[in-house]
Amino acid sequence: METKDITELFDIYCRKVLKNKQIDYYRTEASRKKWEASFDGTSEEVENLQTLDDYFVKKLRVDGYEMEIKDDDLWEHLMNLQPQELRIILSYALGCSDYQISEELDMPRRTVSAKRNRILELLRKELERSRDFEKSE
Repeated sequence: METKDITELFDIYCRKVLKNKQIDYYRTEASRKKWEASFDGTSEEVENLQTLDDYFVKKLRVDGYEMEIKDDDLWEHLMNLQPQELRIILSYALGCSDYQISEELDMPRRTVSAKRNRILELLRKELERSRDFEKSE
């Protein structure tokens, strides 16, 4: 046999080996896909499989948005606010700007900003006070 013939035979052999490896790979993938489940399109189904204990979660609604409050002290202090103050602070927590809040409540932006800062400071002090009281007990 000539070197050219041997080279051609080796080339044919390599092609057959590579082709068979490719076929084996696709068969293995098809078999695995038959038994595996993809979670890409099943996020809603997965969420329905879990259960969470929401016994102690309180919910507030502002302009169609719902906010969960898990901290009892924060809930208590939020419930002590006036309705307008509560709306300002919850709208701010939902990411609304002072300008957006002022448009919704029909009041000057500076007034909204001042009230928001006062409410945040009040909540901070009240929460610190209640945390300090719990530590001292």
